[in-house]
Amino acid sequence: MNSKQFRLVLLAISLGAGAGDVMAGCALLAAPQWLGHILGDVPLQASIFLRYLGVFVGCVGLSYFYGLLAWKWSGQRQRLAVVWELTSFFRLAVALFLVVAVATSQLNARWLAISAVDGSWALLQLYFILTRNFDEKPD
Repeated sequence: MNSKQFRLVLLAISLGAGAGDVMAGCALLAAPQWLGHILGDVPLQASIFLRYLGVFVGCVGLSYFYGLLAWKWSGQRQRLAVVWELTSFFRLAVALFLVVAVATSQLNARWLAISAVDGSWALLQLYFILTRNFDEKPD
């Protein structure tokens, strides 16, 4: 993959994962009851906790945009790599937590969709990190 293609892949993954989390965070903040109804197993009283979760999810999403800006300002891909390392850790932790919660009947199977999304983004990011694509010359 040439440098231009790689930059486009980094941009696409960061924008996709980041925008998805920002939108999910905003939805959790603005409409926690609606999302709780869609996912099931979330009592109305848990709205404040869903909003709290929305703040966290939104901030994880915004971190991708910070990583992109840091890369642009410095010209160093490693700045974005740090963001990807952290967010992949968060995403794998969430994915594992949800799988265990569903397996132990604490949450219904609808939550596995979130686990699949988080796990997929994490594995994609880790693939590019572990294949050392970030170690190429600065842009």
